Amino acid sequence: MKTLIEMTLAYYNELLAGVAESDREYAILKNGLLTRYGDNDDDLRTIIILCQSDEADQIFELATRLFPGVAPEIRKYAALD
Repeated sequence: MKTLIEMTLAYYNELLAGVAESDREYAILKNGLLTRYGDNDDDLRTIIILCQSDEADQIFELATRLFPGVAPEIRKYAALD
């Protein structure tokens, strides 16, 4: 099943910095799409990643391992196939 992961750009950058380019999680993270909410200096930029459920689990495990405070802020949604 496909899953959407959403996180702030700051959390995304922290996770990306915590993995090597050769890691599977790096490839999953690099598939993200930058989105922006708002039209002023207080805009919120987030990353949305469409992936398989098992890949989403890998990202949550990575977040929990590297930055436990970040993991609860990452949202996961089931996507329609």
